[in-house]
Amino acid sequence: MRVAFVLGTASGGTGRYVLMLVEGLVRRGHQVLVLGPRSVEEQFSYAGAGARFVEVAVADRPHPVNDLRAVLALRRLTRDADVVHANGLRAGALAALARPGTLVERGTAAGPDAAAAPGAAAGFGGSSGTAVEPGGAD
Repeated sequence: MRVAFVLGTASGGTGRYVLMLVEGLVRRGHQVLVLGPRSVEEQFSYAGAGARFVEVAVADRPHPVNDLRAVLALRRLTRDADVVHANGLRAGALAALARPGTLVERGTAAGPDAAAAPGAAAGFGGSSGTAVEPGGAD
């Protein structure tokens, strides 16, 4: 399965949560792509966990020109993804705009085993997560 994670500026819990999911998915043989600001890669080293990291400027505040660039980059980079999992309000909004006509679901999973919970690998774990599934975005 090809899984893409979209992150905005993240620290602490969100970044570690995504790192747990990345590690679990890579360990199970899935192709994982993490998209977000360079600062999240520097802090959490998703590439070191086996994911491919691509810098996409997902800022913490709206900026029309930069947001359009981010949406276009996300659309191009997630075109072949089976699942797109976005964390945070801005990352979720930009991911949804990048993949119009797709199903967006929210769900929660808690505790240290959240990454192994059924559905977590499909993007349905995490109180701030938004999963964007393929289906008509091209």
